[in-house]
Amino acid sequence: MHALDSELDAQRGSLLQALLGEQVDPAQVAREQAKLSELREARQQLQIDQLLSERELLDARQRQKLVNFLARQNASAELALLHAQ
Repeated sequence: MHALDSELDAQRGSLLQALLGEQVDPAQVAREQAKLSELREARQQLQIDQLLSERELLDARQRQKLVNFLARQNASAELALLHAQ
């Protein structure tokens, strides 16, 4: 997953370059955006597969604790994004 995160970071940079470079090529922006979307979907699928694997190892109480933890983690990340803007 770390390699995919690195690819996502690089692709975000490529999209920004396409958007804010000297010349804007709408076709290039669309390609960079599509690639970023593809990478995000791949990362999400890896996360889903990981959670499904972990689910098999956890009992109901542990699964609920994981749900609560992940929900808090997501809320914290969203709050950090809001403060960064």
